[in-house]
Amino acid sequence: MLRSAAQLPVGPPSRAELRDIIAEPAVRCGVQVDADLLETVLAEAAGQPGALPLVGHAMREAWHRRRDDTLRLADYRATGGMRGAVAQTAERMYDEAAPAQRKVMRAVFLRLTALGEGTEDTRRRLSRRELEGLADPHEIDGLLRKLADARLVVLADNTVEVAHEAVIRAWPRLRHWLDEDREALRTHRRLTAAAETWHELGRDAGALFRGAQLAGAQAWARMHGSALNALEEDFLRSATRADRRRGHRARWLTATLGALLVLALIAAGLAFQQQADAEAQRRIAVSRQYAAEAGELRREQPQAAALTALYGYRQAPTAEARGSLLSAYAAYRSNQFTGHTGVVNAVAYSPNGRTLATGSVDRTVKLWDTVTDRMLGTLIGHVGPVYALAFSPDGRILATAGDDGTVRLWDVQRRRLLGVLTGPVGRVMSLSFSHDGRTLASGSTGNAVRLWDVATRRPVADLAGHTGNVTAVAFSPDGKVLASAGEDRTVRLWDARTHRPLATLTGHLQPVYAIAFNRDGTTLASGGGDRTVRLWDVAERRAVGELTGTADRITALAWAPNRPTLAVASYDGIVRLWDVDSRNAREKFTARVDSASALSYAPDGSALAAPSDDDTGTVRLWRAAGAGPETVGGRQSAITSVAVSPDGRTIAAAGSGLTLWSADRPRPLRTLAAPHGLISGLVFSPKGDILASVHADRTIRLWNVRTGRLLATLRGHTNTVRQVAFSPDGSRLASVGDDRNLFLWDVAEQRRTAERKLAGSGSTVTYAPDGRTLAITENAGNQGTVRLRDAATLEETARFTGRSFLIFAAAFSRDGKTLATSGTDHDILLWDVPGRRQAGTLRGHASSVSSLAFSVDGTLASGGDDDTVRLWDVAARSTTAVLAGHTGGVLSLAFWPDGRALVSGSADGTLREWYVGVEEAARTICELSRKGHWARTARGVPSDWYCK
Repeated sequence: MLRSAAQLPVGPPSRAELRDIIAEPAVRCGVQVDADLLETVLAEAAGQPGALPLVGHAMREAWHRRRDDTLRLADYRATGGMRGAVAQTAERMYDEAAPAQRKVMRAVFLRLTALGEGTEDTRRRLSRRELEGLADPHEIDGLLRKLADARLVVLADNTVEVAHEAVIRAWPRLRHWLDEDREALRTHRRLTAAAETWHELGRDAGALFRGAQLAGAQAWARMHGSALNALEEDFLRSATRADRRRGHRARWLTATLGALLVLALIAAGLAFQQQADAEAQRRIAVSRQYAAEAGELRREQPQAAALTALYGYRQAPTAEARGSLLSAYAAYRSNQFTGHTGVVNAVAYSPNGRTLATGSVDRTVKLWDTVTDRMLGTLIGHVGPVYALAFSPDGRILATAGDDGTVRLWDVQRRRLLGVLTGPVGRVMSLSFSHDGRTLASGSTGNAVRLWDVATRRPVADLAGHTGNVTAVAFSPDGKVLASAGEDRTVRLWDARTHRPLATLTGHLQPVYAIAFNRDGTTLASGGGDRTVRLWDVAERRAVGELTGTADRITALAWAPNRPTLAVASYDGIVRLWDVDSRNAREKFTARVDSASALSYAPDGSALAAPSDDDTGTVRLWRAAGAGPETVGGRQSAITSVAVSPDGRTIAAAGSGLTLWSADRPRPLRTLAAPHGLISGLVFSPKGDILASVHADRTIRLWNVRTGRLLATLRGHTNTVRQVAFSPDGSRLASVGDDRNLFLWDVAEQRRTAERKLAGSGSTVTYAPDGRTLAITENAGNQGTVRLRDAATLEETARFTGRSFLIFAAAFSRDGKTLATSGTDHDILLWDVPGRRQAGTLRGHASSVSSLAFSVDGTLASGGDDDTVRLWDVAARSTTAVLAGHTGGVLSLAFWPDGRALVSGSADGTLREWYVGVEEAARTICELSRKGHWARTARGVPSDWYCK
């Protein structure tokens, strides 16, 4: 007996317990459960978290479908299975509802869904009060009871929530609602939260929206007013009235001031100045508001964030606005130096097999060399996740598409955008080139297949016939037939030349998500929600076989080019390789294949590419020869050090490995054969021909930058080496470490020429620009000291004390008059080198400051464990911008030689490039937005954005 209302955690049932749960209730009612049905359900539920309510729902539906005293596998399959049953029930409830109730049902389920930020959407519990005002209370109560009786929602303690996440993930109509305009849904969520807060504060006027927030909410309400509940309507009405009262007061004040102008010029002048000040303050407030909104958009929608930040910057060039603008632009280009930072949705081999293209939720497409597995470049432009890829038959053009409703064409060799094809509404899920490369077909949200003329970039036809979203398209190898699949459970064949329908292939019981022609085009395979692959004779327009046994809906198909093997991917993360002749599954492996474009064979059949079964942004290549899978891409370990060559053409980045990157259109040039272990320091010689690296094995290595060849290994330190520095003429190299030694090395002869014992562990060493002075920072007893030494004799010439914290970084200004140091106390100390005294303190970081760098114009950049980079006006002792975007501490910084940009390495495994010139960034954003149609495709852009 339960003695309290406390929840008791109940673990998942074992296989035997689940068998009893399924069979015993039926047996007690005199109904037998077919053995095939029982085994199928147990197989589907195995390893699935939260499977019990799904099993219960499917079995309940199967019970209602039985024709006699036996529950059969056919009854169960007719429900759609463990996940499909939920979708079928939801769709049936929607179909049975009256038109007015359908609107309420849509509003309810959207409110019951919590939008994911780079993750899957989940259920959201809400109070019954949140539904007040959506419809008549009796109508809402009736609808909720029906949904609860259908096991779609759970009602308890005056709350409502979705019965299981499967309703959100498996019901296509709800997915379509959620994907229609996610930014509008986010605006509604913010409005709902603000209204609740206002109500909880006793409807305090200070909690009402105003300014940009109110304008955004009003714009949303004009388009989605029927989705407002009673509280939200009251909140918006009150905010609007308050805004009008403020407007009346402002107009009254203006009239009064006008009268005073006539009476007294002095008073008028004062009033004018006050009004100007008030307007300036208003613009500053609006600027900061848009900077904050851009920060919220930056991760998921960097293009919209950039335009929003630019709008705020044009209102007032505050430090917040500058930082927001530079951060948003950096986010747009954020992962050029790394693999994908999100799940991979699409893969495609080039026709010659030498290049692999991958598309991801991180909005980018990456090109990989299939021989070396090295990244060739990153294609940036989409404003949403990328779901579809297709190479032209000659391999020169890559078509990409996704959530932003655009198709983009790229020059593969030059990695440049050729054109943007706009017109599809919603997500584009599939692409296919004709055999001559002149026509591109796209399948998207909507019921038509669109055909594009590749040369003119214009649509040539819309093939209408499907009654649901088009999920997949494919041209036959000879280019005569175009196949399309849709959520209407059909596969349609079209004459590729005349665009006339040839046939409608029926037989699937659920939406069809994937299609694929075999090599000679005689057979078409299709698969979808009914977990069955159907094989069709293309010439005869009839089914010739099927492949069964998949435990979840089929998401992608790919034929092996040189043998009768069909790769079948399903939503449960399994890829099966079927021998089509024998109808047997020969092999299987795990992969996360969620879209029709996420499976691709190499043209010679030697490898099958698919996303890995985790969220690391990795692609695995499964070799036909039976060797283990190769890994392409993936997230990196911490970037501990970065350096930019003196000519600005090369970037060096290190963590557990050492890579040289091309700075122009970033791509890896070469990976140096560094020993395994942490690399904590990098520095280019003044001529840029030598790179020095600091290694965990207590050595310093010198590399030829042009060839990547190791020139020398410098040994002598007996503990960790912390930092090295080249003299301005490049002839000497200084090094310090935890062994309390300062060494000077002759670079040409690769030998040690001088040494000096330090009083503490050496943490940094830096040459003054004139080469005459060395600044060494030492840490001992949790206290840091700065010592200046003669670079020739190593004798101490000055000592800066007063810092009672460890020192991590030091940097000279370009004129050598200022030395900046930082450490664990969050502050940056500025030292007057000629005056031998402390000149000032810069405060702003919320944690330790690990890296410092001066630009040629005197700007100081600092990177901290608070995940930010700050730009400082040293003379004014003020922050000019805060650059945000890293999700780990900033460990290293380096400016371009001309000071226009800097790069940062972070503990989050990413290398980022930041422009520091705001006007240059603004011009570039406007240019990119026009070419990429940002204002049309990015959500949340201000209506009067500044790039028109």
